[in-house]
Amino acid sequence: NFITRRNENVEKKFKKRKIAQSKNLPSKKSAASTLKRKKNDRKEKLIRYYAYSKHGPAMSLLVYDLSTKNGKDTNDLLWMAIVGLTDQYIHRRINQDTYISLVSEMRSNVGVKNAEKGTFMNASDGTEIFTGDKKRIAFSYEFKFMMHRHWSLYDSMYFSEYLARKFKVWTSSGKLKLHEFLAKMGFSLEESKQSFRFMNNNLKNHLDTQVLKYAEEYGLGEI
Repeated sequence: NFITRRNENVEKKFKKRKIAQSKNLPSKKSAASTLKRKKNDRKEKLIRYYAYSKHGPAMSLLVYDLSTKNGKDTNDLLWMAIVGLTDQYIHRRINQDTYISLVSEMRSNVGVKNAEKGTFMNASDGTEIFTGDKKRIAFSYEFKFMMHRHWSLYDSMYFSEYLARKFKVWTSSGKLKLHEFLAKMGFSLEESKQSFRFMNNNLKNHLDTQVLKYAEEYGLGEI
């Protein structure tokens, strides 16, 4: 009897302790609100930390500007200035307005220094065909999925920061949305996942028009 009573007392004490511990544990709702508050605090700290940080112009832009003033600017220096400007924009070190302003300036320099020059060849019917110059720079508009000509269209879109953010490609539904976007444009997954240079020429030639045609529908107005 003594052993039985002792066991009963131990069980009662254990139950009381368990109830006390459960009362002290935070509820799921309060735990979620605490986590949310911590995340917000962290965001505020980051905003305050970077509030007064600023990036100056790319060094390659300064070098090109200096070379222009001294009459020693070259196409190579111009190209490096363009690369430096692009790098700053991609890594969000300058805002879009600054980028557009500097691109307009670079575009006029490209036009001056890269007038139609190069070599020509004659076709079988006697038509002269411009073959270009290896060091010639040409202005063109590009989408926010980088390097697709040197990669696959699918990987270029999947790893694009802009499209990843818009579609949330790290989720199953986001990945399906990317697949749907490609299908809507007429690009099969098999075609999109192979190297861009081996894709069907007809599809490659219509890529620009198809992207612009369906961009608004998928919320990609700034693509």
